[in-house]
Amino acid sequence: MKVIQLEYFIEIVHQNSFTKAAQALHISQPSLTATIKKMERDLGYQLLKRTTKEISITEKGIQFYNEAVELVKHY
Repeated sequence: MKVIQLEYFIEIVHQNSFTKAAQALHISQPSLTATIKKMERDLGYQLLKRTTKEISITEKGIQFYNEAVELVKHY
């Protein structure tokens, strides 16, 4: 897994939105969504619950987020 992927996930959690995170990261929303879906596939579990109106972080997503923040901080 690449640091940029961790940064993408962290930004989504901070913005609570794929669209807002994509804008902040200067990438397309479909590209960001594809990156997160690939991460979830590679990890074998869902990080975020998605509906048409909102996203929420799963329990495993919270654990992953905390670890990602620490890794990025020390990178």
